[in-house]
Amino acid sequence: QGEFNRFTNADPTKPIGNRLNATGELGRSFNFGGLNLTPKLALNATSYDLDQAMSNGSHSATRVLPTFSLDSGLTMERPVHVFDRDLTQTLEPRIQYVRTPFKDQSFLPLFDSAPRDFNQYAIYNENAFTGGDRISDANQASFALSSRLLDPTTGQVRLTATVGQIYRFIAPQVSLPVF
Repeated sequence: QGEFNRFTNADPTKPIGNRLNATGELGRSFNFGGLNLTPKLALNATSYDLDQAMSNGSHSATRVLPTFSLDSGLTMERPVHVFDRDLTQTLEPRIQYVRTPFKDQSFLPLFDSAPRDFNQYAIYNENAFTGGDRISDANQASFALSSRLLDPTTGQVRLTATVGQIYRFIAPQVSLPVF
């Protein structure tokens, strides 16, 4: 996956320049009935070419970071009768481990990164930030339990509930500046 962006700004105090971001992933899913296991190795490379110098005096910078993740989940289902309807209830425990080493990124420009909202999708995202300017360091495990009520005829989801938690083995060091 790749992306090239040209960032401009009328405010002369904001950074202006180009960013090239490329991410390669190698992973494989193994399915054993209702159990799935997905090990994955990703390499995220970012290059900046800026119109004005950064805090370290340079007009260019690169960052390359690997990420390893191991995602596992189990899907169990059973028929239930709820609200005078025959439905299928699922119970879906999921665990994901993510490891990304720390790399100082504080000198890099901040064009479009922001903290990711915590929700049932972001709990399994390997990066705590949106955008391409920051890659969060991580040594963490995410745990969640979801349950869905499905219409067995159409497959339509009638209700979904998820509870989850991220356990960080070490405190993340990569952060965004406070304005």
